[in-house]
Amino acid sequence: MTQRQENYGDSRQKESLPPEMHPGTLRECLSDCLESARQLIGVLHEEALILKAFKGHDLLHLLPRKEFLVTQFADQSERLKRLLPSDDTLDAGIRDDRLSLKAQMLEIRRLNAANRSFIHGALEYWEDLLSLCLAPYASSAYSPAHSRSVSALAPKGWSVSKEI
Repeated sequence: MTQRQENYGDSRQKESLPPEMHPGTLRECLSDCLESARQLIGVLHEEALILKAFKGHDLLHLLPRKEFLVTQFADQSERLKRLLPSDDTLDAGIRDDRLSLKAQMLEIRRLNAANRSFIHGALEYWEDLLSLCLAPYASSAYSPAHSRSVSALAPKGWSVSKEI
C-alpha cells in the first residue's frame, strides 16, 4: 500500500467520526489535561510549603493561579470525558496517558487532603490558643455566670473561622 493510499484510508476514517472525536483531537485534549494536572500538582506542592511557613501573603498571591488551574483542568476534564469512547478501543499510547492522568488526579486529591488537614489543624491550634487567652473574658460552661452572652464579654474584632 502506498503512502497516499494509507493517508486516504486515514482521512476516510476521520470523515466517519465527528470532528471532536478525531484521534489527534483526543490525544491533544489528553495532553492538555496532563499538562494542567502537572501544573496543578506543582501549585499544590508550593501551597503546602507556603502553609507550613505560615506565609499568608504569599498564599494570597498563589490562590488566583490555583483557582485558574482548577477551573482550566475541570473544563479540560469535561471535554475529555465527552471525547473518550465508552469501550476499550483506545490505542496503547492513549491508554497509558489515561492511566497517567488518573495517577495525577489521585496525587492532586492526596495533596489537597494534606493541605486541608494542615489548615484545619493550624486553625484548631490557634482557636485553642485564643480560647486560653480569652478565658478570663468568657464564662465557663460549668459556672453560674454562663447564662451571660459570651460574645458580649469577648473583645471585639477577635474571631476564628474554620472556613477555607
